[in-house]
Amino acid sequence: MKTYLANIEYAVKKLFEAINHEEDEFINLITKREAALREPEFLKNLGWEHDLQEDFDQTRVMTFFHRAAQAREKLPKRLKEIDQEIIEITDNIRLHSESTKILCGSLLQFAKQGISIVHKNLSACPIGRNIGQETLKNIILQGRNHALHYEESPNHNQQVKQCFKNLEDFGLRFCLDNQPGENLSKGIIHLLGWSGYSTFEEDMLLLS
Repeated sequence: MKTYLANIEYAVKKLFEAINHEEDEFINLITKREAALREPEFLKNLGWEHDLQEDFDQTRVMTFFHRAAQAREKLPKRLKEIDQEIIEITDNIRLHSESTKILCGSLLQFAKQGISIVHKNLSACPIGRNIGQETLKNIILQGRNHALHYEESPNHNQQVKQCFKNLEDFGLRFCLDNQPGENLSKGIIHLLGWSGYSTFEEDMLLLS
């Protein structure tokens, strides 16, 4: 297993970098969308929610109302722009989310390939460690199978179904019936605790 890991170390590290980048972009987009969703209410109240100061002279009062009226005139156009921005941000959130899942599926592929190369017979591979009712080895195998065929839901093989059923102990995010056609690779990677190459390597060595 050490030889296999030495040969894939660079690629796997780059995968983790890409996953971290995608997750950062995802969080930034969520924050941006939340701000965009708040903006319409802010704009509708802008200029009208502030009391005029008692010492405002007539010129300042007229200027105040003139600027408020101008803001009101521009409001419909800006609201349409905000609606379009929210649609675009939401689409980008979906893209970055799917990208992260695909990258996580690639990590599972690297792990499964290591098992196959080192152990010609999968039954010869040790379980690695227990994770709830499941084992590291089986989660990698079935998680990778699901990552390749998630769009075929609910027609997964029985081994995949049973593995994810057991993982429901860790939350309904692993329930295949609740998320038909969804790639659950990101949840698998988080469950395994693979936050970087070192944690990935530790688990792979357990499968030597």
